Amino acid sequence: MSHAVPMNAYQEGLAARQADLSRLLSRDRLSVRARLGLAVALVAVLVYAYKNHDISARWALLPTVAFAALWVYESRLAERRARVARGIAFFERGLARLGDEWAGRGDTGDTFFDPEHPYASDLDVFGRGSLFERLNEARTAPGQRRLADWLLSPASPQEIRDRQAAVAELAPKVELREKLAVVGADVRAQTQPEALRRWAEAPPLPWSRGHTALLVALALVLATAFAVIAPLAFTGRLSGWALLAILVVDLFVMRALLDAVLQVAREVNHRLSELQVMGALLELLEQTPFDAPRLLHMRKRLGTRSERPSRLIARLSRRVGFFDAYRNQLLIPLLWPLYWAPLWALTIESWRRTHGHTVTVWIDVVAELEALCSVAGFAFENPTFENPVIEPGELRFTARVLGHPLLPGAKRVSNPARLGHKTGGKDIGDPGQSIRLLMVSGSNMSGKSTYLRTIGLNAVLAQAGSVVCGQDVRLCPFDIGASIRVSDSLQEGRSRFFAELLRVRQVVALAAANGPRPVLFLLDEIFAGTNSEDRRAGAAGVVKALMTHNTLGLVTTHDLALTRLPETLGPEVVNVHFQDRLDDGHMHFDYTLRTGVVQKSNALALMRAVGLDV
Repeated sequence: MSHAVPMNAYQEGLAARQADLSRLLSRDRLSVRARLGLAVALVAVLVYAYKNHDISARWALLPTVAFAALWVYESRLAERRARVARGIAFFERGLARLGDEWAGRGDTGDTFFDPEHPYASDLDVFGRGSLFERLNEARTAPGQRRLADWLLSPASPQEIRDRQAAVAELAPKVELREKLAVVGADVRAQTQPEALRRWAEAPPLPWSRGHTALLVALALVLATAFAVIAPLAFTGRLSGWALLAILVVDLFVMRALLDAVLQVAREVNHRLSELQVMGALLELLEQTPFDAPRLLHMRKRLGTRSERPSRLIARLSRRVGFFDAYRNQLLIPLLWPLYWAPLWALTIESWRRTHGHTVTVWIDVVAELEALCSVAGFAFENPTFENPVIEPGELRFTARVLGHPLLPGAKRVSNPARLGHKTGGKDIGDPGQSIRLLMVSGSNMSGKSTYLRTIGLNAVLAQAGSVVCGQDVRLCPFDIGASIRVSDSLQEGRSRFFAELLRVRQVVALAAANGPRPVLFLLDEIFAGTNSEDRRAGAAGVVKALMTHNTLGLVTTHDLALTRLPETLGPEVVNVHFQDRLDDGHMHFDYTLRTGVVQKSNALALMRAVGLDV
């Protein structure tokens, strides 16, 4: 698939939604004129009635009914306009991503950022221009949380393969992903998923135990007695005192049940509206045919046909409708002695007890679907990206070429990656050589840190179930530890060097605690904040400690003394480098990875380029 395919799909979708919006705006203008016409007609009718001394409510009846019908029509029209506008926004976001103009326009995921996470800060997982912002199309809080979790925690090999299959099926379903974004916006605006989850999972009200159970049973008896005695009392066949006695007892029983009724009333209407909105989103999953096992399993989790969200929510809606009748002032005298509110509250509570756990499943399925569609959109918009191959049991991370997934395609320079047992080749190391550590040297701004992030970000994508920016990518499951972006902290009294020490210690501890599970470590400009001798000794000690465990990694440095580590650590450590050239006083970088140690530095040239007299 060429890059033109997603571009054309989004442009056509945008044009269609803009045409829909234009038609709706035309109807809106017509409704405004109709409203003005009705107002004029109403005034004319009233003037006519006044002049003919025929003032009657019937003259206002027809215009009033017409106004009411027009109000309903305009409300629905406004709702449709809002949904079409959200569809337009969906396609505009897609086109912005394809045009590399997405940074700063979406959710950055800052709420999920944990400064103690072993790689989130170093690999730009969250923040402006981050991996999360690039991927995220989830409109609900649970969907965004699920996507963030995927980026923060590697999945199992089988989980990765299941996600890959689901993503491959969802990627071309642009219409489904648009509908999901449109309905998901309703869910985000009109629901509080955590409050809904708490309501669904709350302990049962005491309807079926203790004194309340006795009161409910008594209420059933009294309601039946009232239904029998009231007609007899009103027809004179039974003394009115019997009816009065029942009503007095009703007063005390109803008062005892009032707290339980009010507890149901406080929550149920709001929770029902949330369920109805979420049900519309789940209906997309119910009605769309799928083949991927993951998607079929998600649909299966929604239950059998009789247990689907749409049916269960409709059942609850009917019960709430009957329950709400007690709010009608005209019906209270009749419904009160029949215990209408407590008995229907009992049926609502019964629904919650029976299906509350299902509501939690629905929220989870919504989160899963949104996260999958976010990754699917990324795959659709990057047709040259490929699914990586996950190979458990073999220590490796290899790619024929690998690029930074967040850089514009026109600026991206891809390089090979070779780490693991017998992964060496003509581009890095000797053929068949085992490489566990790449020592990356190079001048300033030559691409060393970007290469580390290229490796790290693609590893994160691969283990989230996404496509990666590379070709022939193979890797084993591993955890990631990185020290690339560290900074001082005045509040915590930390220098930059001390902050780096803490981060490197975290990476070493991760490798030591991981047992047989591999760790990929990424260390940028290791110990640059100290003198050469201490840096060399410290770096050698850290690398030796890391390589005693089941690890792969990359270390970048300016200090050429560190490039001698292969002499002491053996052939599993290989030197590679990035370089630059100086033409007419200007620095030029090709960002191409080469074997061996860099042969020159550009620090003095850069100093002079910015006007320093050195």
